[in-house]
Amino acid sequence: MIEEVSKTDVVDVKSLIKKSANLLKNKKVQIGLTVLILLVIILFSTMMRLSNLSLLIDKTTGNYTLSDPDALYWLRLEGNLLQSGNLNGIDALRYPSLNITYTQELLPYIVVDIYKIIHPFNSSITYQFIDTIYPAYAFAISLVIFFFLVYVLTKSKIAALIASAFLAYSPAYLFRTISGVSGHEALGILFLFVVFLVFILGLRKFHKNWKQTIIWGAVIGFFTTFSLAAWGGTINFILLILPLTLLWYYLFNIEEDNIKLKQKFVTFYLIWIIASLLTTFLVHLNPLRLSSIFLSTAGILVPFVLMFIIFDSMITRYKIVKKQKFRLLISAIATLFVGLLGLEIAGKGGFDLIGKIYSLLIHPIGASRIGQTVAYYTQPYLDSFKSQISAPLFYLFLLGIGLVCIEMIKKVKTVKHRVILAILEIISVVAILFSRYSSGSMLDGVNFISQLIYFLGFIILISCILWIYYKDRHKIDESIIFIFSWMIVMLITVRAAQRTIFIIVPFIAFVGAYFIVKTIEQIKKLKGKDIKYVLGILFVISLILSFGYLFGNPLAQSMGAISSSQIQAQQTGPLMNDQWQQAMAWVRDNTPKDSVFIHWWDYGYILQTVGLRTTVLDGGNVNSYWDHLMGRYVLTTPNPNTALSFMKSHNVSYLLIDFSDFGKYSAYSIIGSDSSGIDRYSSPTTVQADPSQDHQSQNGTLRIYQGSTFVDQDISYNNVFLPGPSSKNGQASGYYSYFIGISLAYQNTSNSFSLSQPNAVFQYNGQQYLFPMRYVYYQSKLIDYGNGINATFMIVPSITIQNGKVGIDQLGGGIYLSPKVQQSLYARLYLMDDYYKQYPTITKGDFEENYIISMLDAQGANIGEFALYQGQLLAPLKIWKVDYASNIISHDEFLKTSGNYAGLDNLTFAA
Repeated sequence: MIEEVSKTDVVDVKSLIKKSANLLKNKKVQIGLTVLILLVIILFSTMMRLSNLSLLIDKTTGNYTLSDPDALYWLRLEGNLLQSGNLNGIDALRYPSLNITYTQELLPYIVVDIYKIIHPFNSSITYQFIDTIYPAYAFAISLVIFFFLVYVLTKSKIAALIASAFLAYSPAYLFRTISGVSGHEALGILFLFVVFLVFILGLRKFHKNWKQTIIWGAVIGFFTTFSLAAWGGTINFILLILPLTLLWYYLFNIEEDNIKLKQKFVTFYLIWIIASLLTTFLVHLNPLRLSSIFLSTAGILVPFVLMFIIFDSMITRYKIVKKQKFRLLISAIATLFVGLLGLEIAGKGGFDLIGKIYSLLIHPIGASRIGQTVAYYTQPYLDSFKSQISAPLFYLFLLGIGLVCIEMIKKVKTVKHRVILAILEIISVVAILFSRYSSGSMLDGVNFISQLIYFLGFIILISCILWIYYKDRHKIDESIIFIFSWMIVMLITVRAAQRTIFIIVPFIAFVGAYFIVKTIEQIKKLKGKDIKYVLGILFVISLILSFGYLFGNPLAQSMGAISSSQIQAQQTGPLMNDQWQQAMAWVRDNTPKDSVFIHWWDYGYILQTVGLRTTVLDGGNVNSYWDHLMGRYVLTTPNPNTALSFMKSHNVSYLLIDFSDFGKYSAYSIIGSDSSGIDRYSSPTTVQADPSQDHQSQNGTLRIYQGSTFVDQDISYNNVFLPGPSSKNGQASGYYSYFIGISLAYQNTSNSFSLSQPNAVFQYNGQQYLFPMRYVYYQSKLIDYGNGINATFMIVPSITIQNGKVGIDQLGGGIYLSPKVQQSLYARLYLMDDYYKQYPTITKGDFEENYIISMLDAQGANIGEFALYQGQLLAPLKIWKVDYASNIISHDEFLKTSGNYAGLDNLTFAA
């Protein structure tokens, strides 16, 4: 009886499985499941991006605030647009004297239009709220478009779902699409996906008839311009990927004697360009802006590829070249000659193009001092890139690009050639990708070997394509051509900047999903057991990597992308902490509306949008020369008159220094240096003591403080020489000696401390040296020991909190101020509160204490302005009122938009 029941159960299970399988084959069921799964992905990933809303409230206004400084600029423009109805004219809050106009992009108009539609139905909805939540909803829409893009490219709903999940939960993609990070990136990526989608559809359909040729060219042009208007950062990718795809398509998919198809192809190409230019009027842009981009280093492929196609078509049609093997070479030479000559005539420096392209390939977003010092502009190394996107997704990325290379050559006739070409292509893309692997390694991206490997990768890749064209030409699917072009541009972009990782992640998500689905397809198609076995192993590996990426590694107890992104989203709070919110309230309430503020450029948009005041600098870096002047003649200057002269030239009313400027000293000292790049360069460091290591000495209790930084200039003391950094190509190229700590003997009597002269500890060539320090700054007093190196030990308390108990060690920490740094305005005015009385006309405006210090002071701790907590410097935000003595000279040179590094040192700053 038992056996009969079990057999029946088995039959029922088999029947159920069969019915389920048949049901899943039904197209309507597949579509329904796909829609359901996609909605779940969109719903939960969007809710995740809205989970931080409760954190984004400005306590002084009750309004929503933002998490990103650049986003504040667009918020201000939205307010202006609501108030005045347009964004015409001069932006009076930016770069006074330069007459900067408002930036014309889509975001303010879209936010304001949505606000105008919703607000009548709910009066509690503000434009600030719409702006705050917009990235999450833009992400949701863009994910739908991304799904269809992947589906069109792969013809697989599974691939589209997997890629969408990879992208939706990528921590590297999250920040720019989360509530409060309301910059133009979330909108720009949406339109980038739209351009890619309509382009691949147009490429498949343009040849069917002239109507489709014109319509699809116009549609692509329309969305290209909208992409530029949404975020100018996307246009360079469009103007690289699209012409590359069109070039490969022309070479492999259009027969040489098919004149009609070539005519449609050229027309399709031209209409794309013309429609792009004409559409600019719809989005508040000038056609000259787009046309200049077409002639820029990043956009030059567009006209050059078009010229190449036209020249090659003419040479073929009129049989100008007898030997066809030289046709492409002659077409290329003609294109280069005419193109470069045309650029020279147009004043665009055509014959400098090769150098510009070389520089662009090595440093895709440039190698300026701003690019060297700003975190999100710095070029990532591959090892850090891997950690940011996660190791599992990185390995899926590698497998995916290998598959793309194989797909490009899979129709080559002989197996031998397919294998050789596949190996060469994979070697080439690996060479490009790994040529900038890590700092200090043989593959650092800038040395000769790295650059040789990098460019050899391109040479091998181009050689493979030419070999296929001449030896085994065949049609290549439009999707593969587009994916291949997308891949090449993304491989270059990997070495661009931290900020561009956001735009690489969609491709990584795509190729990871592409590999998984294509592997399944090949297992089904291929007959050989050995190859099926290999592919089966790769498929299992890809599933393990996918699971590890999304859900983490249970063996290593590591979090996956989903958990990591959820935590990151919930903790993404406002850009402005309590100090900034209170400071901006003070600015709004206590300073004249026509006041001009000066500070390091990072804070410009905060002052303009929240403080409602004009700033000399801001995050747009419209004029980076002024960044240099600010770094040199204000923050790092040892001469107070240079700072006052610069500020008087710009009619500055208030000076602001933020608590984070301590960590940025190395950045603005590099930017403020002369042509060597190191004359102001330094990196002051905090030092921390471990009281348990104190021991008795002849002068009392000896305490050792640990901290490290490089020696910023040559030091010579008692016949001992410590070299500072060397310089090469305008930047530090070698560090030789290091500061590693301070020793201080003290005596504690009657609740006061008697301090002996401290010694700075240095390391050079494996040996340690102790040099006495001349100055100690402690509890707002300066002790001058009369000898030693002209460095200052600024002693600050250290705070510990354990089991709810607060401990304060008055001698627990400090700041090492080198002989160079201790003379700077930053050190003397901000850190030492103008102890030397060098800035009598700069008076206290508003000093906002750190929250922890303020909380403890309220309990009677009396800590002071600075302290160390968990290794971090707690510091105030300070605003000073700036007035000028009659002898301070104003200089027009400080208002110029360009000049040489340190070129104004010889000016007379005071009469």
